[in-house]
Amino acid sequence: MKALILILICAIFLLNSCNKKNNEAVICTEVFASVTVTIKNGVNDPIELDSFKVIRSGDNVDMTVKLEPFDFNYMQKYGSYPITNDNFQKQLFNKNMEVVFMGSKDGKIVVNQKYTIGADECHVKLIAGNREVIVK
Repeated sequence: MKALILILICAIFLLNSCNKKNNEAVICTEVFASVTVTIKNGVNDPIELDSFKVIRSGDNVDMTVKLEPFDFNYMQKYGSYPITNDNFQKQLFNKNMEVVFMGSKDGKIVVNQKYTIGADECHVKLIAGNREVIVK
């Protein structure tokens, strides 16, 4: 009897962390997903951008992931910057959205890359675009 109660409690817990797809339960992980681009120079060193932004193609809506200064400094160190993250999952669900990632250094735009992003029931995803960009 105790085993049955434990199984029921576990089942309730699992179903509460699910989304629905065609009336079927979809179990999502608790991981917070991000889609990133790594910016490097010709000798494979990370590029420390001064700033970056992500603009939705067509209507120029700013889709830039907001970062705390500590997080931005960390990303500069590794040259890895967010294109999107799970904060945009509902907005991107079942869509193929084209965006442009623009990065600046020393007052000049050094990165201008197009991406297609979307999301499933749980997380954002990269549909098209380069995850690594070499700046010359």
